[in-house]
Amino acid sequence: EKAGVANQDLIDISFRGTDLFFMNQFREAEELFQQHDKDDAYPAVALGLIWGVKGMMTFERSDIQTALKKLQHAVDLCRKHRKSMGWVESWMNATGAMAQMNTHQLHAELIAAEAVLFRAILTFLEGDSFGNFLRGGFDIKSSNGAYKCMWKMLQKHGEELEDGVDAHWLTGVQLGCGIFNVMISMLPPRILRLAQFIGFEGDRDIGLGLLQECSELDGLRSAMGSLTLLAYHSYMGPLFEFNDYDIGKAQVLCSMFLKKYPNSIIFKFYEGRIAYVQNKFPVAVSVYEETLAIPHDPMWDQLLHICWWELIWCYSGTSDWKKCAHYALQLKENNTWSPVVFTYLHAAHLYVDEGATDRVRELMDSIPAKKQTIAGKSIPLEKFMVRKVRKFQEQGSFLMLPQLELAYIWQGLKFMPSFDSALELVRAELKALREQGAAEGEKKTKKGQNGGRILADDYCLALLFEAVLLMHLERYDESEETFQLLFANEKRLVLDHYIAPYGHYEHGKMYARSGKHDKARAEFKNAVNNYTKYSNESRLHFLVQSQLGNERIE
Repeated sequence: EKAGVANQDLIDISFRGTDLFFMNQFREAEELFQQHDKDDAYPAVALGLIWGVKGMMTFERSDIQTALKKLQHAVDLCRKHRKSMGWVESWMNATGAMAQMNTHQLHAELIAAEAVLFRAILTFLEGDSFGNFLRGGFDIKSSNGAYKCMWKMLQKHGEELEDGVDAHWLTGVQLGCGIFNVMISMLPPRILRLAQFIGFEGDRDIGLGLLQECSELDGLRSAMGSLTLLAYHSYMGPLFEFNDYDIGKAQVLCSMFLKKYPNSIIFKFYEGRIAYVQNKFPVAVSVYEETLAIPHDPMWDQLLHICWWELIWCYSGTSDWKKCAHYALQLKENNTWSPVVFTYLHAAHLYVDEGATDRVRELMDSIPAKKQTIAGKSIPLEKFMVRKVRKFQEQGSFLMLPQLELAYIWQGLKFMPSFDSALELVRAELKALREQGAAEGEKKTKKGQNGGRILADDYCLALLFEAVLLMHLERYDESEETFQLLFANEKRLVLDHYIAPYGHYEHGKMYARSGKHDKARAEFKNAVNNYTKYSNESRLHFLVQSQLGNERIE
């Protein structure tokens, strides 16, 4: 018999490599797995994951291709250990056939599913050809099918397995099924129905439950289960506005990791993120700056760039526009993920700090040519920013409150030290707009050298901000009045058409907060069903799905 896929030596190597990675010893982890990846699937898939993470950070085609080769090698190694099944058996009784597998064959199935899933993600990033789109889609379906089969087998035949179920395999199945359930449950209704039609299933409660079970066992993937929960409760939950994220649980998980890996860049980042979500901006800034000073392999500098990204929003919360511009510039000069986003962030915050200088205009003018695509699609945030550049140019180098608009688009104006201060700023703009005739039907000011200011759009945007801030302050009657004023003016919008559907979405949130569930549901459906072809449309659909899935409006 061939050497086992899951012998204890390989499991120990995987544990050791994971520890090295979490302790910022990235090169050492890579070298450890390289010593064993030629003939063994666990080190091979781990090496593919390391290269894949590197490729996702750098967007370098060579890194992504290296990762794809490593992952394919892992799949090839798994084939040597997987139990061969006939076509009829695999189609009619795959779970029964899997129940006859030994431990090493089961681990081969699991590793192959992991490798194929990550290969799909990297295939989408590698290029935007139709062939890549098809290959990536097929791989995701294949991986999901494998995880579902393993889970069904475990439920039906778990007690019949000859060698029993070890925690290393079980945590892998729980991790994969948990992630698939959570991610699929986030899909907008139209996409979700299609996904269910072709065999995908998604239930957020089931997914989070599986991840919790995974984290509580002493298995090889338990740490990843805990890390996924940490990411959900501190990042995904607040970002997509789920009502079941638990920042207290995130703190417990983060403290547990930091006790074992006190200088881990990964977990120090989450420590800062938790402070940010709690509106403790000085604490978050301190943690992120400590993280940036941690010694690490220069080849992994990009891992720290997410701290720069978060520092932009921390300093935005404290109105330090110069610092925002500084960290956006660091990303612009050192990170290749999205030149459009980083250049616009730098230019917009410079504009707020210094005004429409020649440097700001030069930066704005350079942005449209930087736009890129992933899997054949433009990046929604890039499209939004290119449109804002167009508006800046058409209005004679003017934008209204771009710092609040950026904070709203990214985080929904949820995280700031003082809603009252932001409301005061917005109301000052509204007063000025009304003095220029924005409330009386004027769409534009008189044309200047490069065009007139689009009053209608700015007026509606300021009304949206006012309504949202009043909602956060729980001044619901005033918020309702402002929303109605916004909706009475929405047909006057010239460029910023996203304001109307996002307004109805926020109106639905206000209803949900005040216990008017039927009205909330109607507004959410209004936002997605009656508007189309506006900036960040897909993001709004995800946000609506998260609200419809929240218990408070069921």
